[in-house]
Amino acid sequence: MPKVSIIVPVFNAKAYLPMCLDCLINQTLKDIEILCINDCSTDNSLNILKKYQKKDKRIAIINLSKNGGASTARNAGLAQANGDYIGFMDSDDRIDFTFFEKLYSIAKKTGAEIVKGSLKNANIDSNILYDISLNNKIKIHKAYFTSQFYSAIYKTSFLNKNKLKFRIGVAPIEDQVFLLEVIAAAKNIELIDNVFYYYLNNSSSIISTLTAKKQNSWIKGLSFCLSFLNNKNVDKEFYKIRYREYFNEMLSLFTRINSIQQKRKIAKIVYKYFDLCECKSYCVQASLLKFLKTKTVDEFLELFKNSVGYSDRIFPEIKINQTILKTKKLYIFGTGRYSIKAMEQIEQKGWILKGFLDSNPSIKKFLGYKVFKPEQLIKSKKKDFFIIISSRAYALEMHVYLEQAGLVRDNDFFSII
Repeated sequence: MPKVSIIVPVFNAKAYLPMCLDCLINQTLKDIEILCINDCSTDNSLNILKKYQKKDKRIAIINLSKNGGASTARNAGLAQANGDYIGFMDSDDRIDFTFFEKLYSIAKKTGAEIVKGSLKNANIDSNILYDISLNNKIKIHKAYFTSQFYSAIYKTSFLNKNKLKFRIGVAPIEDQVFLLEVIAAAKNIELIDNVFYYYLNNSSSIISTLTAKKQNSWIKGLSFCLSFLNNKNVDKEFYKIRYREYFNEMLSLFTRINSIQQKRKIAKIVYKYFDLCECKSYCVQASLLKFLKTKTVDEFLELFKNSVGYSDRIFPEIKINQTILKTKKLYIFGTGRYSIKAMEQIEQKGWILKGFLDSNPSIKKFLGYKVFKPEQLIKSKKKDFFIIISSRAYALEMHVYLEQAGLVRDNDFFSII
């Protein structure tokens, strides 16, 4: 029995796959198996896998008969895994060479069901920009372990006993759904801060390619999460942390999609699970019904925000040198939930906002303001703008735009909050 089984879904990953495999075959923990699930790749990925398999017999290749997506691939790996613990890695990411040795060492000392390392975000060239580990929050309560599942290893017997695997048809939030069920069942989670998983982030965000099918899957996934909370016996703090996460996720999705039909689906789910909200306001319920009947949006959206305690989310204070705003036009990059928080501060401070930036061409207006393409602004000859990045998730995307325009980051026109 290997100490750790590492599951790697592979689909058309030829550009990054060698980097990923090099990280795995050079792990200081030698007693591992590397399960590479080829999800019907049409590029050179399979040949790369075969080449590496000849060099390292710990690599096993599992070929799926039809393309099923990341969740199907990971479940195929789970079915074949023989390790004492199981880890996951995406084919375009990388890890420290000591990653699995450090996690497994703590696992054997403590018998923990889950041992989680730290995570850093990398741009498309794998230059490290910032640490985005959730560990400090998870130390407060395990319910904050809402993402970054690949930065941990999981005891195989624990997963099997609780019949835990990835749900199909809830992409692109299958990781959130998986972690909800896993963390709810876990009694012993250990955290390590000095070993890193490096998540590759590029400018092709999931939001900007959000098809109607993915919207439906996202809504389905969030509905499952709310249903799980409604029926599962979890402690009060777990319940409180998670329900706000999912309602705010629905609010973010609601503001990003244009289809009234999809908005109505979200509204129906909110109405169904409205009792989960701490603020059970009659006017919000009335607004929900009004929206479902008349298809009006604005009133429902505003009350929806208030009903889920949206304004109570922790958000840093935006500080800008006042002399800058005298000569620069102010923009917010992003049109999600944190953009709303940034907008609230701007209004409170009395600053004049010119508009929002977003790479999704279907978003024309947000909160009554015009939405511009980032490259349209950044590539303009006149650099008379100041951009507030509404969340760290957008920072890497902006970094790419700036590099393409030949600009360096400068607080005169670019600020990460």
